[in-house]
Amino acid sequence: DSKLIASEKLINEKSAAKRDYLNIMFAGNLIPLKNVDVIIKALKNVDFDYKLSIVGSGPEEKKLKTIVFELEMTEKVEFLGRLSREDTTAMMQKSDLFVMPSSPETFGLVYLEAMAQGCITVGSKNEGIDGVIVNNENGFLVKPANAQALAECLKKISDMQLVQKQEIVFSAYNTAKEMTDSN
Repeated sequence: DSKLIASEKLINEKSAAKRDYLNIMFAGNLIPLKNVDVIIKALKNVDFDYKLSIVGSGPEEKKLKTIVFELEMTEKVEFLGRLSREDTTAMMQKSDLFVMPSSPETFGLVYLEAMAQGCITVGSKNEGIDGVIVNNENGFLVKPANAQALAECLKKISDMQLVQKQEIVFSAYNTAKEMTDSN
């Protein structure tokens, strides 16, 4: 829906902001195919500061909370439960990265929603979104169940210069604008 496309003003302000850490988010059902455990395990192995917000609920929630506790990541990872579309969109506007290495995935609309809110988006290679996300151009693609590959991708994003991040954000934003219902 074109109403879900953030304003260019917001994208400009967001992409120009410099932070000492990355706001990372996931939004979706907490089920095995979403590979949220892979995101958590990947972040355990990075050397940059971050905050991971997990939006959603489901049968994997207890297991994921246990992994976070066992890996001593409770101060870095928050579980927000299921949020309304408006609240999820607001979270995306505050986030730098949206990560969802799902498999199998036919086409997750949430990727486009994140791109439309100025998030650098990380999806899965050889899944439904890889026809929309072009690796290193308007987002990033990783092997879906590979925590090491995801950690390397996240480190690459963390190390990028601001201008490189801005190019990815605007390319993603323009991709999302082209894919509205009316278009």
